[in-house]
Amino acid sequence: MNNRYTEFKWTSLTKFVDEAWIDYDLTGTVFENTFFRNFTFRKCVFNKSKLDQAGFFNCNFVDCIFDKVSFKNVAIGAEGGLYSRCKFLNCDFKGRGFSFPRFEECLFSKCKLVNINFNDK
Repeated sequence: MNNRYTEFKWTSLTKFVDEAWIDYDLTGTVFENTFFRNFTFRKCVFNKSKLDQAGFFNCNFVDCIFDKVSFKNVAIGAEGGLYSRCKFLNCDFKGRGFSFPRFEECLFSKCKLVNINFNDK
């Protein structure tokens, strides 16, 4: 598993466009100041990652694990996007809006799903 960005924090705005990360360990990574467009995360682990103020536009997440991640300040499914066979464990979605993502065969276990706006297609 690639640990290049494990517990990493971007200090200035960084954009990732038309790329893919496969088999990345993103444990403890702080995604503030990041912008992802047309991006694919495959077999990545987001454990206690901080997604606040990150931008994910038309991004796909395949076979990823999200454990103890807060999605309270994340646009989920902005401009579309796919979550396929992902596991969401102990995640917090309170008050979040889902902006047209597609979920396929995902597991939500012990997640906070309160005051959610599901705008799925």
